Amino acid sequence: MSSARLMVNRLHSYSIRRLPHLTRWFSCCAVFLYCNLYAIPPRADLGLGTVAGVSKQSAASERRTQALAHYASALQAESAGRLREAMQHYLDAVKADPTHPELTSRAAELALNYEGREKALQLLEGCVKASPDAPDAYLNLARFLATYTPDDAFEKDKTLEVLRQALEKFPTEAAVYRAAAMTYLTRNERAEAEKVLAQALKQIVVSPEYWLVTGRIAQEVWPLAHPEHKTMHRSKVNPFFENALKHAPMKEHPDVHLEVAQYYLLSAQINRAGQIIEALHQRTANTDAARLLVRIYQAQAKEEEALKLLEKLIQIEPDHVEHRRLAAGMYEQKEDFAAAVPHMEAIVRLAGGGVQDYLELADLLLRSGQIEKALQLTQRTRVLFPNNPRFVLVSAIAARALRRPEEAVTYYSKTEALAQAVEPELLNDGFYQTWGDLLQNLKRYDEAAKRYQKAIALTPPSDPKRAAVVLNNLGYMWLEIDRNIDKAGEFIRRAVEFDPESAIYLDSLGWYHFKKGEFDEALRILLKTEDMLTGTNELDPEIMDHIARTYEKLGQKDKALSYYERAIKMEGVSTEVRRRLDALKDAMK
Repeated sequence: MSSARLMVNRLHSYSIRRLPHLTRWFSCCAVFLYCNLYAIPPRADLGLGTVAGVSKQSAASERRTQALAHYASALQAESAGRLREAMQHYLDAVKADPTHPELTSRAAELALNYEGREKALQLLEGCVKASPDAPDAYLNLARFLATYTPDDAFEKDKTLEVLRQALEKFPTEAAVYRAAAMTYLTRNERAEAEKVLAQALKQIVVSPEYWLVTGRIAQEVWPLAHPEHKTMHRSKVNPFFENALKHAPMKEHPDVHLEVAQYYLLSAQINRAGQIIEALHQRTANTDAARLLVRIYQAQAKEEEALKLLEKLIQIEPDHVEHRRLAAGMYEQKEDFAAAVPHMEAIVRLAGGGVQDYLELADLLLRSGQIEKALQLTQRTRVLFPNNPRFVLVSAIAARALRRPEEAVTYYSKTEALAQAVEPELLNDGFYQTWGDLLQNLKRYDEAAKRYQKAIALTPPSDPKRAAVVLNNLGYMWLEIDRNIDKAGEFIRRAVEFDPESAIYLDSLGWYHFKKGEFDEALRILLKTEDMLTGTNELDPEIMDHIARTYEKLGQKDKALSYYERAIKMEGVSTEVRRRLDALKDAMK
């Protein structure tokens, strides 16, 4: 490769790495240099000087070539940290070609640090004179003046003057309006910023990008989140975005319609956002439009339409994790856990299966009644995450639901051992209560009592109803096995205090008085329990049995017989109730 070609390639790589905003200018220079070196005719006669008629264009080309060479050297020096040397090359590049605003801006930045404000200002003003038709030259000068104020307090601030010149000279350049409006805002001159945007709105411009940019600026001038003026502010900002739509044919500029719809969505103008995005979706089948339309349907509480559209998106892009996650969340919200499961399974498969994703899948499987599948899943996760106690706890819950109590107890014990080391907050009152319930069902009463007592100690004082559940469970268990009767009564009374509207706790209290031989008081409380539950699905055979036995103890056998007969007609009645009924009938013969 020739040295000239190598130089062009190297310079191009430097420009991309160091100053991306200069690449367009640099690329043009590189092409021009290539043409200079390979396309210009040779000199006619070295002894007679250059070919006659060297044009002004050739002189300009020579200056650009010099600028390019200095620019390349500046980049190399800057990359090596030799900033003073880089500055000199930048200055030489600007001297050779003062018409490029971005190159001049970089030179001014370095000159400010090493030669002072006046030198930097001279460069930027020179660029304005050399490039009177370049808006960026004016904007760079205005930014500099606004940022680096003069040391002399009496020197006139020229920032606004430069911006006014730019507004007059470039009335259809959105960047000029942005610079002017933001300058006024930083000076707390909101009224002036509003005038700038009013001028921008009057322009006849067919570029949708102009209207999008000025619309974004308008949101700074008229904040849409302002609680008192949001309606008025919307009326000021909306026209910019409506003009963007007006000048953006849908098929050629779907991105414009998307941005405008997002503006209306984020500014809580949901119906207008829906109109725009529905039209875009229907006419172009744009998937980005469909995604946004799902959000709009959600904002409009149209959950069924949102889910239907989301499922279509998933059919088109089945491996799109975020679509799957959104669908799983929406199904979970409407408590359709079975429908959420396939999406969560896909997420685990596609996203690699993090801890949280596996936990959510396990939870969905449990809540959708797919207990065996949940247990199978935890067998895998306990291998993948052996130190995570949550997966062992899921195994315990699943085994319990599958009526494998001994296996469930083993998992509870393993959960406790793991969680004590890595996640002690998992061992809360709910954990020990459910473990205690399981042990009680296995008639391992002493072990159950220990877990219940731990649950009572861990219950937050701010939530007494949670404590009432465990107090009642432990107290009633002791009544059933005829142990610690007085302590059981104390616990049950506390449960009733914490939740006096609970008929279940009242039933336990009545049964405590029965166990104490206080049958009149027992009957009074038990009949009150019956009244509370009449007409509900909570009136169960156990309560009927308690009332029947109390009447029997009081010698009112007919009433006892009536309640026994009511009890045996209920679902879940025990054989003990039937036995007591038969015994009473025999005694009454």
